[in-house]
Amino acid sequence: NVRAETEYGKSNRISSVRINFIQRRLKFDYICYYLRPEQVISLIFSDDNMSDQVIVFQRYFLYFKYQFINLRCIKFIRTDDILFDLPYSVSALTFQGCMYVSQRIVETIVKQAKSLTYLKVDCIHLLQSIDITFPSLTYLHICDVGMKIFCCFLKENESSFNDYHLSIKNLRSPIQHLKLSIENKNFIDYNSIFNFDYLSHCLTNLTLICLINKTFSFEFIQHYLIQLLNLKSLTIIIKLDLIDGKQWEEFIRKTKIIKFNFQFILSESITFTQNKSILLDSFRSVFWLKEKYWYVACNKHRSNQNTQIYVYSIPKFLPTCINYTKDYYPPLSTVPSNDEQRIFYSKYIEHLCLDFNKSIDDLPRNYRFSHVNSLNLIGSTLPSIDNIMSIVDLNQIKELDISHIKNISIGEIHLLLEHIPNLNHLIFKNFIPLFKPPSHIYSFTIEKWKLSDDLNLFCRMFPHVKSLKIYINSLEMMIELINRLKYLESILVWYNFEKHVPFISMNWLRRNIPRL
Repeated sequence: NVRAETEYGKSNRISSVRINFIQRRLKFDYICYYLRPEQVISLIFSDDNMSDQVIVFQRYFLYFKYQFINLRCIKFIRTDDILFDLPYSVSALTFQGCMYVSQRIVETIVKQAKSLTYLKVDCIHLLQSIDITFPSLTYLHICDVGMKIFCCFLKENESSFNDYHLSIKNLRSPIQHLKLSIENKNFIDYNSIFNFDYLSHCLTNLTLICLINKTFSFEFIQHYLIQLLNLKSLTIIIKLDLIDGKQWEEFIRKTKIIKFNFQFILSESITFTQNKSILLDSFRSVFWLKEKYWYVACNKHRSNQNTQIYVYSIPKFLPTCINYTKDYYPPLSTVPSNDEQRIFYSKYIEHLCLDFNKSIDDLPRNYRFSHVNSLNLIGSTLPSIDNIMSIVDLNQIKELDISHIKNISIGEIHLLLEHIPNLNHLIFKNFIPLFKPPSHIYSFTIEKWKLSDDLNLFCRMFPHVKSLKIYINSLEMMIELINRLKYLESILVWYNFEKHVPFISMNWLRRNIPRL
């Protein structure tokens, strides 16, 4: 099995090709061969790691509908095909990024109408052609990507948001959990966005992400939300004309809401001259800090030439990608000092960047990031291990980027790696001759490859690599890497492929790479 993907960049005509090899297919075959269908309750298909998963799966299970008698949930994530005739037991369906089988998705949803309790789709247009009751559907998620796709199906004519509500209303379902993301700029009837009165008897959890360039007032939002009599959980992202914690406190007291998360964006048309801490004063009342223990943070966000004020609940909307020496972290907040380690430093951080070219004297030494996945170190030289460990727990790091350390020796790299036992992905700027990585690190990125670099030496020093991202200077180099690195499962190469596009194909790859 081979999957090749091509991505073209806008600068220097550089593009990338990604290839996944037979090992992923072997693992998939192994699972299918030993799988006991009657024991399976959930299936997830994704073509991201292996192409045609659904088709291969169907070859193993010709009578899928009658074999998986206890199946409850199926997710299709960016697949080119879907399973069409599903067991009656399936009550939860997710379709994410399956753009080429939209009609089959609609037909599948309709077939499961009686048993469906959970539905996640990319696009509201998938529901517009459905005219059947879903008596058990309690969870509906129309995700953010879907609205972008939906915009492509709309004509240039402006559309009313009432049509959006009508599609949900026509399902005639007792929806309790509703999650919507609104990005379509063609809507003209913004006044009906919050009008969920047709769900007032059943809706308990509402997540509304409103990403349009429209500023709303608190009074407008309150008018509609107060009608949702059974609402217990509210998550909202929206642009407001005014942010006042006292108003939201009074509103919450009138409702049954026990969970409230928000990200309020103060309109850029408003000149904010007060100190940001004053903006948070209305969120420091007994209600926020003692009754609910709901903490709020505030920062500025620059977008193009505009500067916007963000006020958001934490930890829900805390960033997971942090440039520690550039961003103001932790942000100004209402969190008590004795709770800062838990809220700001013990939470999961996807990516942490430490720039040692800048002063770090002001960083609070009594706090430390304890759960970081990816660490990027920047500086003219590698800082001391003790210095790094005083900021971040290296035991949790899975990915390390040292491509921005200008001067680093092989000994320094090995010393650093000894303190990162769970590392599996290492990022270099250039190939470092004579550096032999530890065997437990199997994934690498090399951003630049010089003409003087020795490919033979690389293959000898990195024989166990399973995943590789690398800049190449010829197609011959790509072929040699693939043929010589026998454990390689996935490779992403950057190269100017434009002049080779007419003859590069899957057949060409198979002719030149015997292992495919």
